[in-house]
Amino acid sequence: MTIILIGFKNSGKTSLGRALAKKVKLKFLDTDTLIEKAFYEQSEYSLPVRDIYLRLGEETFRTFEARRIISIRKGDADIISTGGGTVLNEGSAAHLKGLGKVIYLFTTPDLLFKRMMVSDRLPAFINEDDPKTSFETYFNKRAPQYLSIADEILDVCHNDLLKKLDDLKKTGGFYGRE
Repeated sequence: MTIILIGFKNSGKTSLGRALAKKVKLKFLDTDTLIEKAFYEQSEYSLPVRDIYLRLGEETFRTFEARRIISIRKGDADIISTGGGTVLNEGSAAHLKGLGKVIYLFTTPDLLFKRMMVSDRLPAFINEDDPKTSFETYFNKRAPQYLSIADEILDVCHNDLLKKLDDLKKTGGFYGRE
């Protein structure tokens, strides 16, 4: 069974997914990396996903992203971490749901905002003049979408990474190739 990790930026999707895949020897796919590779193949220069978003604009970026998401097939990965806004596209959300079990990594808005404010660069969707208000707007827009497609919700606010890995293994209904 494929596990698809969704949630807001800085909720730990990539860190948790990569660590679990390594721990239980499973294939891992980060959709941000998939997007960066596809952009490079088209443009012949590299950009991080944040800069691709800024260059293309949200609407074009979501279309570009959706094409990459829909290209993912069962068996491409055992664990997939998605971009924070991936589920905003109904086609992407439906495709991911069809690939396996969708797990929403829940983190409180306060904790997410604190994590964002200490990172080197604010997410592209955050207004630098009023980061708190723009963050709250995006959180309130995305949270219901995460909840609507999630098969499971995993609270990642407290506990350590090893505990979360064990919880995720149990939730996923698999134990990998330990």
